[in-house]
Amino acid sequence: MLATDKQLGYLVLLLDQLKNDYAWITELFNQTPKNNEKYPDERCNYQRMILADRMTLSPKQADYIIKTYNGEYGYHRLKARNIIMGSLDKK
Repeated sequence: MLATDKQLGYLVLLLDQLKNDYAWITELFNQTPKNNEKYPDERCNYQRMILADRMTLSPKQADYIIKTYNGEYGYHRLKARNIIMGSLDKK
Protein backbone atom coordinates (compact mmCIF):
# COMPACT_ATOMS: atom_id res chain seq x y z
CA MET A 1 0.00 0.00 0.00
CA LEU A 2 1.35 3.42 -0.95
CA ALA A 3 0.99 6.82 0.67
CA THR A 4 -1.95 8.88 -0.51
CA ASP A 5 -1.57 11.76 -2.96
CA LYS A 6 -2.64 14.09 -0.14
CA GLN A 7 0.18 12.83 2.13
CA LEU A 8 2.76 13.10 -0.64
CA GLY A 9 1.58 16.57 -1.63
CA TYR A 10 1.80 17.82 1.94
CA LEU A 11 5.18 16.18 2.46
CA VAL A 12 6.65 17.77 -0.65
CA LEU A 13 5.19 21.14 0.38
CA LEU A 14 6.94 20.80 3.76
CA LEU A 15 10.21 19.92 2.03
CA ASP A 16 9.85 22.90 -0.30
CA GLN A 17 9.40 25.20 2.70
CA LEU A 18 12.50 23.70 4.37
CA LYS A 19 14.81 23.71 1.36
CA ASN A 20 16.65 26.84 2.53
CA ASP A 21 17.32 25.26 5.93
CA TYR A 22 18.79 21.92 4.80
CA ALA A 23 21.43 21.49 2.11
CA TRP A 24 20.27 17.97 1.24
CA ILE A 25 16.73 19.22 0.52
CA THR A 26 18.11 22.01 -1.66
CA GLU A 27 20.14 19.42 -3.57
CA LEU A 28 17.06 17.19 -3.88
CA PHE A 29 15.14 20.02 -5.52
CA ASN A 30 18.15 20.95 -7.70
CA GLN A 31 18.21 17.37 -9.03
CA THR A 32 14.47 17.37 -9.75
CA PRO A 33 13.57 18.71 -13.20
CA LYS A 34 10.98 21.47 -13.54
CA ASN A 35 9.26 19.66 -16.41
CA ASN A 36 9.07 16.15 -17.80
CA GLU A 37 7.00 14.16 -20.28
CA LYS A 38 4.05 14.01 -17.84
CA TYR A 39 4.20 17.78 -17.20
CA PRO A 40 5.51 19.27 -20.46
CA ASP A 41 4.46 22.95 -20.07
CA GLU A 42 7.74 24.85 -19.78
CA ARG A 43 6.07 27.99 -18.45
CA CYS A 44 5.32 26.25 -15.14
CA ASN A 45 7.46 24.73 -12.42
CA TYR A 46 6.25 21.20 -11.66
CA GLN A 47 9.10 20.21 -9.31
CA ARG A 48 6.79 19.45 -6.39
CA MET A 49 4.54 17.18 -8.43
CA ILE A 50 7.50 15.45 -10.09
CA LEU A 51 9.16 14.89 -6.71
CA ALA A 52 5.91 13.50 -5.25
CA ASP A 53 5.61 11.15 -8.25
CA ARG A 54 9.15 9.88 -7.63
CA MET A 55 8.51 8.92 -4.00
CA THR A 56 7.33 5.44 -3.11
CA LEU A 57 6.39 5.62 0.56
CA SER A 58 4.02 3.66 2.72
CA PRO A 59 1.37 5.65 4.61
CA LYS A 60 3.26 4.95 7.84
CA GLN A 61 6.55 6.27 6.41
CA ALA A 62 4.88 9.41 5.07
CA ASP A 63 3.24 9.99 8.45
CA TYR A 64 6.60 9.62 10.22
CA ILE A 65 8.28 12.15 7.92
CA ILE A 66 5.43 14.65 8.24
CA LYS A 67 5.45 14.40 12.04
CA THR A 68 9.23 14.78 12.08
CA TYR A 69 9.30 17.99 10.06
CA ASN A 70 6.29 19.39 11.91
CA GLY A 71 8.45 19.20 15.04
CA GLU A 72 6.64 16.48 16.98
CA TYR A 73 8.63 15.04 19.87
CA GLY A 74 10.22 11.61 19.44
CA TYR A 75 10.77 11.71 15.67
CA HIS A 76 14.26 11.95 14.21
CA ARG A 77 15.29 14.00 11.20
CA LEU A 78 18.13 11.69 10.18
CA LYS A 79 15.78 8.72 10.03
CA ALA A 80 13.22 10.78 8.08
CA ARG A 81 15.91 11.88 5.61
CA ASN A 82 17.03 8.28 5.10
CA ILE A 83 13.43 7.21 4.44
CA ILE A 84 13.02 9.97 1.86
CA MET A 85 16.29 9.23 0.08
CA GLY A 86 15.52 5.51 0.04
CA SER A 87 12.05 6.09 -1.38
CA LEU A 88 13.16 7.95 -4.49
CA ASP A 89 13.30 6.15 -7.78
CA LYS A 90 16.42 6.76 -9.80
CA LYS A 91 14.78 8.51 -12.77
